Amino acid sequence: MSRKLTQALVRKVLDYNPETGDLVWKPRDRALFRTNNAFRTWNTRFAGKPAFTTKMVIGYNSGTIFGEHVYKHRVIALWMTGRMPEQVDHLDGDKRNNRWLNLVASTNRLNRKNMPLRSDNKAGHVGVSFDRATGKWNAFINVAQGKTTRLGRFTTMEEAIAVRQAATTAHGYNPNHGRLAKCP
Repeated sequence: MSRKLTQALVRKVLDYNPETGDLVWKPRDRALFRTNNAFRTWNTRFAGKPAFTTKMVIGYNSGTIFGEHVYKHRVIALWMTGRMPEQVDHLDGDKRNNRWLNLVASTNRLNRKNMPLRSDNKAGHVGVSFDRATGKWNAFINVAQGKTTRLGRFTTMEEAIAVRQAATTAHGYNPNHGRLAKCP
């Protein structure tokens, strides 16, 4: 049974605690089921239990509601605001920290300014790389719709990191950008 998710519908079937980030299934009304057996089975199995507990490989919790697969943080945004934003950013970089004060409506462009350090980053710092051909360290940043801006070449890695850090601050990046991912 597929339904359009609305704030009223998710509040009818879920309880959310903004201080802990927990979602819990509420008992569902008989009207939401085709049969009495489905109604009894669902309420026995799920009512009062944590919701959206599937841990995705990419670090987020997710689940299914009325046949639609959704990330937990997006359901929470809908529950709290009545809108499901394009994206939801976890301010502290912890993809499982779904406390309301840690979540903010975002866009892809803004969300990319709070990305953790990629696991394949060899330098250990985002926006810094070593150029073997020149023997110098390069610093770069994305400031305009995916276009990389070169910040310069430097003799030491520390110089490149300092320039990159200054650029992240100047261009509105989250202070957590480029830190190691927090994911239990």
